[in-house]
Amino acid sequence: MAIEPGDEYLACKPSASMPNGHRTRIRVVGKPITAWGRYGYGKVDVVTITDAGREVRRRVIGIAQLHDSATTQYGMPRLTGYVRVTTADRFTEN
Repeated sequence: MAIEPGDEYLACKPSASMPNGHRTRIRVVGKPITAWGRYGYGKVDVVTITDAGREVRRRVIGIAQLHDSATTQYGMPRLTGYVRVTTADRFTEN
């Protein structure tokens, strides 16, 4: 599935610095940079989402860290990266 602005992801591994197994939630805020040779190729802008829904800590991460499934191709649980939890609204033109 394509990465689109508005998609939300949840960390595959709980944060060590947060209590009770808190997992970081992020939202994609920019389109992925896929033009070869461009600065930031293979990256996307994201923000951390707080429990209150606020967007904080904007940063750039690699597209390879964003996954559609919480398991690998071999059926093992993912240990790193982020797994998709919601998909942005997609509108089609008629």
